[in-house]
Amino acid sequence: MLIDDMKRIIEKRKQLWEKSKDIEKDKEYREAAAQALLENNERGKKLRKQIQDHPELLIEAFFVIVDKEQQTVPFFLNTVQKELVDIINRDKELFKQGKINHMKYLLLKGRQQGM
Repeated sequence: MLIDDMKRIIEKRKQLWEKSKDIEKDKEYREAAAQALLENNERGKKLRKQIQDHPELLIEAFFVIVDKEQQTVPFFLNTVQKELVDIINRDKELFKQGKINHMKYLLLKGRQQGM
């Protein structure tokens, strides 16, 4: 299933953050996105299905973290995290197709990459 709707929400959040660096504006955007997600219409159902199929989208759309400077900032996956998510999503598809019979991952000392 295409995940374009959630990706658009995430991309717009990233653009808003890059432009303003204002966590209050980010909060307003997250609240509006959450309302869209909760709507009982086709778009809301589609967004919920996309998150159900790809939970990592929920992280980038709504999560915040405290960074090294003790500032609350949006949580966007870094390159290494995205690569791991891509591997997991690929393997989920292979598992559903019966091409692999298990999914197991071992991460060693991945703290610097945010694992």
